Amino acid sequence: DQIGKNAWDSIDGKNTVEDIIKIFAKKMKITFREAEISVIKYLKTLGKKKLIGFYIPKNIPYRN
Repeated sequence: DQIGKNAWDSIDGKNTVEDIIKIFAKKMKITFREAEISVIKYLKTLGKKKLIGFYIPKNIPYRN
């Protein structure tokens, strides 16, 4: 679907999850929080299907 395509197009190994959320919010004309919910759910699904992986650099502090 178009929502998944918009998120998928931003996954390039360089964009952070936050970058992907911001790009998605801008393209879909929704708030950051609305985009965050959709993108995180989508990324979790892709991760469970082993279509993507996640890299967490040691120099980036954990945020809640």
